[in-house]
Amino acid sequence: MRDTFELLVDEDSLEMNSIGTIWGAVWCEVGGIPFPERTWNDMAPAVVVALFTAARTAARPGFFSPIDVYFFDGPFRLRLRPTQSDDLMIDFLHRDREFMTSAAVDRRNLVDAVQKAAGRLVLECEQRGWSDNDDVYELRRQWNAPMM
Repeated sequence: MRDTFELLVDEDSLEMNSIGTIWGAVWCEVGGIPFPERTWNDMAPAVVVALFTAARTAARPGFFSPIDVYFFDGPFRLRLRPTQSDDLMIDFLHRDREFMTSAAVDRRNLVDAVQKAAGRLVLECEQRGWSDNDDVYELRRQWNAPMM
């Protein structure tokens, strides 16, 4: 059975610190269960860029090696693993406890969810005048790139 993957960013929580890093609430939900936790504070654009890169790779034909996607502030990561079908297994991992849970998601659902979150985040950052930020630039580049 497939679960629905969502990537959530609370745009109202976004702040740029004195060295230009953008922080804000970013987390994913699978089947309504949040990871790492609802409103997890992290480098939101950097997390979305990392997940976007991994999701695009995992959506390609011939994807066969697991990919780890790290949250930058804390010991949490996602591991994307191929299956025999169009699904991906996503493992939710913690450094100390390692395996927390896993879920099967449709590859297209993962890419669409990340694309949607990326688009909202890019537009919000541009409205705030943060277009020159390196993570925002990379996020915009991936958001505008053809999928395959």
